[in-house]
Amino acid sequence: MDYKAAELFEAVAGQHKLIAESSDVQALSNICWAFAKLECKAAELFEAVAGQHKLIVKRGDVQHMSNICSAFAKAGHKAEALFGAVAAQHGRIAKRGDVQHMSNICSAFAKAGHKAEALFGAVAAQYGRITGTGNVQNMSNICWAFATVGHEAKDLFKAVAAQHGQFVRDGNEQDVTTTLWSFAIAGYLDEGRGLVEKLWKRACDGRLQFNDDNLQQLALFYAAAQIEKPNLNLEPPPESLLGQIEAAAAKSGVTVSRAQNLVSSTLTELTIDHKMEVSPFESSNVTFNTSTMLNIDIVIYSKKDNKKVAIEFNGPSHYVQCNGRDFENGTTKFKRRLLEKLNFSVVSIHWDDWRKARVANTLKDFIRGLPTRKYVYL
Repeated sequence: MDYKAAELFEAVAGQHKLIAESSDVQALSNICWAFAKLECKAAELFEAVAGQHKLIVKRGDVQHMSNICSAFAKAGHKAEALFGAVAAQHGRIAKRGDVQHMSNICSAFAKAGHKAEALFGAVAAQYGRITGTGNVQNMSNICWAFATVGHEAKDLFKAVAAQHGQFVRDGNEQDVTTTLWSFAIAGYLDEGRGLVEKLWKRACDGRLQFNDDNLQQLALFYAAAQIEKPNLNLEPPPESLLGQIEAAAAKSGVTVSRAQNLVSSTLTELTIDHKMEVSPFESSNVTFNTSTMLNIDIVIYSKKDNKKVAIEFNGPSHYVQCNGRDFENGTTKFKRRLLEKLNFSVVSIHWDDWRKARVANTLKDFIRGLPTRKYVYL
């Protein structure tokens, strides 16, 4: 954006109160989308628009709600009251919205980290219309949204899988990789067998050009398929693609948070032997170099019962919100499922529980209390 355009947008944002109070819903929708598309944060403007959530759902149609939610998600504004008000319109969205609008709304909720059980359930029930009138991009994006928030929708995924001919014919690089990733994350590889086998073959035929994001999705799918569904008929990727997948997996990198280091030092103080940043694939049947992909935060090898304990420190990005509560998102649930398949016992530490223990200076007691939770192996 050039200097004059930036000045204009800044001036418009300065009128946030007037805009929010005097504009109709379509105007609000257009303004928010323009700011989001040009990556203008304008927090006060978005906050003022969010304050009109009752007006937006009362006078706006499904397209307006779709555009506004998409703008807020793209701009990174969570706006819980606005998303909650839109989610409450789940019946109207599912019945009156076309597949594009349902796709956009679900994607916006997933990007913003809102679980919205009733909304996703209402959309999932429209699987016949979604697969009957939606295009490949719509179906792929809807599957991505459901996988991202961790909402189970077996019938929807099975209906999408039945459209394998359309996916192979019309799917581009993004559609192919996003769909493979979504079925792996959601745990529906078996239900989507025909689709994922064909899409993997399409990925391996050399006609598609993948970027790093696409390749990381392929890496995760390929690893998950070999662990969870080794009987899938997946041809080995050509050497050129395999090299790209391994290079992309290596770019996932290792980030060790201060909280994770503190968990480790507390374990050390309690004389509990452990290792940090351990690959879960060391003794698995995964046939390619996964590098640091899906590394476990902390691993304890229990000498008493020969168990492997994976301790995962879950920060805010591991959760989606619903009615003010945190729920594990799709990728976090997927990692837990994969680790358990690899014979790890998984202990999750919620970031806020750890924060409270740190403030109260009870970290050792917190660690000692972990066996009283769902997984009793420390």
